[in-house]
Amino acid sequence: MTEDEPDRNDQKAGEAAAICHLCGEALEGKITREHVPPRQFFPKSLRGGARLLTVPTHRECNESYSKDEQYVVHSLGPLAFGKPVGEELRKDLRRSYWREDGSGARLYFKVHREFQSRRGSLFLPPDLVAKNYDGRRVRRVMWKIVRGLFYHHRRRYLSAHTTHASALYGRPEDARARFEWALDLPLKIRGDHPDCFAYRFHHHHEEEVSFHYWDMRFWHSVLCILSFHDPACGCEKCEGARSAAGDNESDGRV
Repeated sequence: MTEDEPDRNDQKAGEAAAICHLCGEALEGKITREHVPPRQFFPKSLRGGARLLTVPTHRECNESYSKDEQYVVHSLGPLAFGKPVGEELRKDLRRSYWREDGSGARLYFKVHREFQSRRGSLFLPPDLVAKNYDGRRVRRVMWKIVRGLFYHHRRRYLSAHTTHASALYGRPEDARARFEWALDLPLKIRGDHPDCFAYRFHHHHEEEVSFHYWDMRFWHSVLCILSFHDPACGCEKCEGARSAAGDNESDGRV
């Protein structure tokens, strides 16, 4: 059996649940509404009058991701240069390099070094470059986005430590060899601003197995695919992991 969760259009409904979708704790103290994905993923010139999806969080939880989010936009955004949305994003990135504290310039030089004309000892053709990136930071931000979308659609907390698999493609067509079965699923394309961000998801539930698939497209240029078992999945592997975690907690092992 498969199911596609219905949309939740009421942006403020999450506050009724009274929990932060990032830490799972009660919404108390300083609270903010996090944009999913972060607002800086949308070029400033295209935000006017835009209805961006938001979910409630603790301000401290949200701000703990801010440097990684800034890095991801600066690192992956250049892959969209040459497209209309990418050229608008380029303007934002250029402005950010002139911050008085120098942080923009430091980020520029960091990202610039990620583009290389050779791979190891092999020099690439003049029209090609190799793109490196900080995988830990990118995965952290991508998982945060999926957690926010999951909460928006299902009103359920998804832990930062939930086991998941992810793959990132600078050319979306390169994902087809590995994920053709998923990319060909007739899923609804979601997102009010598909030039900047669009996503799809699928929940497969059969007997004890409960499995989620998500793909997200940024600026028509970057594809991120994530998959994970539902926290309540009853398959043998998930039951074994929960049992092991319970044993470690009871005998004091880490």
